[in-house]
Amino acid sequence: MMHIPPLSRGIHPLGTFDPIQPYSPHAGNPYRNRDKHTPNPPAGKNAPWSRQAKQAATGAAAWLQAAMDAEAAFRLVTSPATSAWEQPVVQTSDPDSVTGSASYEAAARLISVQAEQLAVGQMNKGYTLPRDGSSIVEPGLHTLLLSAGGQSVEASVMISPSDTNAHALAKIRSVILSADIGLTAEVEADKQERTVRLEITGTLTGEGERFSIADHIGSAAASSGIQNVAREAGNARFRIDGSPPVDAPSNTVSLYGGTVRLTFHQVTEEAVHVRIGPDLKAVAEQLEAAILKLSALAAVFDRYAGYLHDSLPGRLEAAVFTTEAAQLGISKNENGHAVLNTGLLMKLAEVSPELVRFQMRDVTGWAENVQKLLQQFRELPVVELLDPNAPALSGYTLYRPGREVHWQLPTYGLVVNDLS
Repeated sequence: MMHIPPLSRGIHPLGTFDPIQPYSPHAGNPYRNRDKHTPNPPAGKNAPWSRQAKQAATGAAAWLQAAMDAEAAFRLVTSPATSAWEQPVVQTSDPDSVTGSASYEAAARLISVQAEQLAVGQMNKGYTLPRDGSSIVEPGLHTLLLSAGGQSVEASVMISPSDTNAHALAKIRSVILSADIGLTAEVEADKQERTVRLEITGTLTGEGERFSIADHIGSAAASSGIQNVAREAGNARFRIDGSPPVDAPSNTVSLYGGTVRLTFHQVTEEAVHVRIGPDLKAVAEQLEAAILKLSALAAVFDRYAGYLHDSLPGRLEAAVFTTEAAQLGISKNENGHAVLNTGLLMKLAEVSPELVRFQMRDVTGWAENVQKLLQQFRELPVVELLDPNAPALSGYTLYRPGREVHWQLPTYGLVVNDLS
């Protein structure tokens, strides 16, 4: 009786010549060369089988990578945390006069704002003095008592006999600034008249925000005149949509439960239009970036047509080129790839913001449907991405009645080399 050695399952390293290789369950059969269970690879007319197989593997890898890139781009569009539609901004018709910011909770709205007066801090102005004349402040040590914002500090300055008025005022300015008590100081110079004057302004605005400067030792305040109030601190006054005027102690005001902040930079003669909502330019740019990823995915199929399954572009087109997509400004270019008309999208968002938001953010909207298809592409087994009639694979393909494809290869044993 002939002795047949026991069958054993061998573990063999993946070959380096063929990117796509069948894993044979009979690899351990010592008689496998006499009774092959897989056909010989077909030889291509212009290229060896291994080169065609490499093209098929490269095409599958490129399709998977492009699908993942496109899915990531669409996830940015649809996710509440990253969607430009969910990041409201404040845009004004006169940004030199009014600017603002909004929290993510801010509701979209269009308002008009008019700033009738700005909030200001108290201002003290000293005497106008000859720039090059001998200091009106007597030589010696002088100490100022500065009071502002509920604080009081002393600031000392030494005036020299050789100091001019310009030198003396510059020294006083320096010690006031060094006190860091919420006061600014500037020496106002008139070059034509050759005069100087010291101005002190409080950084805190609004009625009641007063400061004082007094002499504690010497006469620097009295001699320079900086204890004299030239302007009291005052409130800002503004109107929203023509309503009665509202006063505020600051030029930055909080509206709508703190979700919107406006800052007034100058008085406005006319009402300034303020739009609160998504940055439509950012919305268009984000969607355009995702559309470009779809075009890149379609380009992969164009490059590897004949290796990738011919159903892939049809499934992609069915999800992308819909009536809803056309409303958003999405159409085909000369290559049959998706392209976005950003101007049309932005105009639609201004007229029908809820429609655009639904298609880009709702779980049943256009963008979400495209993302779901891209996820399906990413999760497809590699074998289902490949065309069974491709020259590199046709030798492994059989057809059941009705032309249904039946792979002789077990799908779990199809390995794609270098898919990284």
